[in-house]
Amino acid sequence: MVLQDIWDRLKNPSEEFSPVPFWFFNDWPDRERIAAQLEDFVEKGVNAFVLHPRIGIPEQIGYLSEAYFETVRFVAETARRLGMKIVLYDEGMYPSGSAHGLVVRENPAFAARGLTRTDGPGADPVIAALPDGQFLVWRFTGGTIRGIHFGEDDGEAGAPPAADLLNPEAVRAFLRLTHDRYYEELREYFGTTVIGFFTDEPSPVGRNAEGFFPWAGGLERELQAAGGCAAELQGLFDGTENTSTEIYRRLIKSHLRETFYRPLSEWCSAHGIELMGHPEASDDVEEQLYFGVPGQDLILRRVTPKTGGLLEPDSVQAKLTADIARHLGRRRNANECFGVCSRRGIPWYFTGEDMKWYIDWLTMRGVNLLVPHAFYYSVEGARSGERPPDVGPNNIWWPHYRRFSDYIKRMCSLMTGAGTGARIAVLCDNNRVPCREVAALYERQIEFHYLPAALLERCRAEDGKLCIGECAYELVFNVLGDKYGAQLPEGVTQLQSGERLLWEAERRGLCTVLTQEPCPGLRAVRLYREGAELLLLSNEGERPLSTTVSLPGCESWAAADLWRGCLTGKGTGSRMELSLAPCETRLIFLGTERQIRELSPKEGTTPRYLGDWTEAFSPEEKADNRAVCERSFWAEEVCGTEYFTVRGEEMAECYVNGKLADVSFWNVHRLSVGHVLKKGENRIRLVFTGNAANLYDGAHIPFGLETVIRGGDSPSPLCGKTIYGFGDSLVAGHANRVGMLDFAARKNGMIYRRYAANGATIVPGIAPRIGDGWLVPDVASQVESASAETPDFVCFDGLTNDAEKATAERYLGQLSDSWDGGWDLSTFYGAFENVCHTLRKKYQDSCIFYVAVHRMPTRDQKTQEILQRAAREVCEKWAIPVVDMFRAGGINTCIDGMRRDYSYDTMEKLWDGNGTHLNEAGYSEWYAPAIERLMLGFSHGLCSKGTVLRERENTAGKGGGEKEEES
Repeated sequence: MVLQDIWDRLKNPSEEFSPVPFWFFNDWPDRERIAAQLEDFVEKGVNAFVLHPRIGIPEQIGYLSEAYFETVRFVAETARRLGMKIVLYDEGMYPSGSAHGLVVRENPAFAARGLTRTDGPGADPVIAALPDGQFLVWRFTGGTIRGIHFGEDDGEAGAPPAADLLNPEAVRAFLRLTHDRYYEELREYFGTTVIGFFTDEPSPVGRNAEGFFPWAGGLERELQAAGGCAAELQGLFDGTENTSTEIYRRLIKSHLRETFYRPLSEWCSAHGIELMGHPEASDDVEEQLYFGVPGQDLILRRVTPKTGGLLEPDSVQAKLTADIARHLGRRRNANECFGVCSRRGIPWYFTGEDMKWYIDWLTMRGVNLLVPHAFYYSVEGARSGERPPDVGPNNIWWPHYRRFSDYIKRMCSLMTGAGTGARIAVLCDNNRVPCREVAALYERQIEFHYLPAALLERCRAEDGKLCIGECAYELVFNVLGDKYGAQLPEGVTQLQSGERLLWEAERRGLCTVLTQEPCPGLRAVRLYREGAELLLLSNEGERPLSTTVSLPGCESWAAADLWRGCLTGKGTGSRMELSLAPCETRLIFLGTERQIRELSPKEGTTPRYLGDWTEAFSPEEKADNRAVCERSFWAEEVCGTEYFTVRGEEMAECYVNGKLADVSFWNVHRLSVGHVLKKGENRIRLVFTGNAANLYDGAHIPFGLETVIRGGDSPSPLCGKTIYGFGDSLVAGHANRVGMLDFAARKNGMIYRRYAANGATIVPGIAPRIGDGWLVPDVASQVESASAETPDFVCFDGLTNDAEKATAERYLGQLSDSWDGGWDLSTFYGAFENVCHTLRKKYQDSCIFYVAVHRMPTRDQKTQEILQRAAREVCEKWAIPVVDMFRAGGINTCIDGMRRDYSYDTMEKLWDGNGTHLNEAGYSEWYAPAIERLMLGFSHGLCSKGTVLRERENTAGKGGGEKEEES
């Protein structure tokens, strides 16, 4: 009954696997309020938290003061009463290591110091005199941390001074002031209620210390002994790398580990708790060796749901910490997740779908302790704007948060103590963790583990396999170089080519599952627990997937939905039909026919689908961020497994005959009603709640049934139509992934598929190299690799990056008389014609149009004019309508006021950009109306889908003669 035992524990998971949210303690402590919140946490399945002092604590309560610890002791006492666990946070507020400025107050010599470049040395120690007459000196940085009282944030006068974390004496003072004091006050709770200390992104120079790099006393001698030269460190300031800068970075990392991480680790171990938290960079490796619970943080939407997850530099973090924990024999590894992961730069715009996707993304890679950022003690006043959103008690889903906490527990429980099917080791080192090189392994469902070079000395070779702990690897993927390969034991198969790795993996049968057709969005992990074999599958893509999965050697199987906590089907044989919606996971139990038959025999009944009821509901009311609609449903019979779907935004609560039946947090909503339906007439009521950003940001994000969102009684003619977007970052959306098509598509209820890429060009091969040899695809390549399914509309742009990379005179070319190929793709004319030809050939029945983007100050004005004129000529030849924002769009960011109001560069400041990328106001006010008008013109027959006239006679440089039509 092993399978049954595993399933019983997953359905009712242990509190050990609770989410451990940051609890932002940020207001006046009220004991009744504290107790009520913690009791509410437990009711919602949250059995642990990180006690995190944040901005908003009254100035009367000084950090680490007696008044401060009066509250801390009460929190600990309440948590023990409720059976909760506490992780203490080691700073007030972050980054760690300064004790809210108390370290520097005790000894000003302990203030953060760093290396900087100056014209004159002054009284500071000179590290090197530079050939140009400047100097590298070691001086105080003036760096600060974020504090816990108003007026102590970045750039404010009260921001606490940062301590020198490369000074062992300063770190000892930090431990004495912080850790020893906490132990003195909470000794009786350590090892029982208090289970860890959380350290957060220690920074040797502090925040707001521009122009400084970390430095430690005597480091110049170490640099020289290692073969470096201090004068060459000017490369740090010039943005260039050399041998000395490489040695420097390695030495600094080593110093920080020895002066900061090691003492903290040893202190925690000596006091019966774990060092938790995370270092600064997602690809920090050796720092993780000091953590009792290796960890990282997932912030700022650096990994983008559905469309991201593989290629971003931060995409290595989850798997890296999980694999390090596995190799070190650590039971848990953690991730501080969801922090400022808002959509479109709107602070509170974070959805339940986002949260579910991130949970799956993390746990599928082996993370088994989630630290949600954050639950707020208070959202009064400015507190609601301090690194939002609150993903717990102050968000719309809190009444139903048990759904999320139970799911987190199930996934974390499943990933704890389980062996995996990985038989490939991918070598990594400090800040050298392969990312893009392993993307194909994920997309082909081939498991692997990151193996730090620092652990190679613990490895051994057995029967041609590289072994460490309980892991045995048949193949080692090494893209770091021969120096690393030389450290491998003899007889181990080492590969440096990604193509060869894929070939060997497939030849050796190392794919976790085999699918009938390629499924790049499918992730698969094989798990071994207590002698049982399981398979965890997840759809990380933006589209539903449906395929036949081959399970070699499998006799029988059962499928479970861990989100709902139920079995969904059983079968025999080695083939299984798999359908997964985006953000959906499935756990497969593999076993004998008898084992599967005996696994919860009353579960696994095939659900009965009642259909898409979006059009069946009638709106009743809409106010205060809630939309209500109802319908009647006559049930001839009830089997208990009935469910229906609806399309709408955002949280949908379903009531049947006055009783809550189900709740869904993302579109398309799947709502189970069979357990409360009755024969005869049933009254179904849907209550939609809009995103929290509508409440806290005044964002006006649409909510309710899709038919209501689209305009009530008069839906747009574009409603339900599909549009594909190709091109560069003005379509792809740059940093916040909001581009020129988003608003028109959303307003009209269209289905939008984005294939554009930041940095893309019309001319192939002139885009910048991203990563190790990877090229941003040109527009024609985007079209070739896109779905072959015919959309209603196709939009493309281009030439913005072409205008930056080369002058028009150098590669303009000329319009050809060819309709069937042979264009010179090294010229703009030829490449643009190839784009048009590729679009016309692939999407013959689609309405295709081109957007000539606005005039911008970041490109040569003459080059923009020449290329835009050429683009219009090509579009005229190929009968492709143009939305001309360049000449007649009204938006021109060469005008300083328009540039300031309508453009941005980074997520930190969504205005006052350089004029290239527009913010939401720019796209919604200028682009969206023009694009919408053209699409409506197509829909009303005012624009042609594009009859191409073939003129065989050479006139005006375009050819001429007989005319033929090509749809």
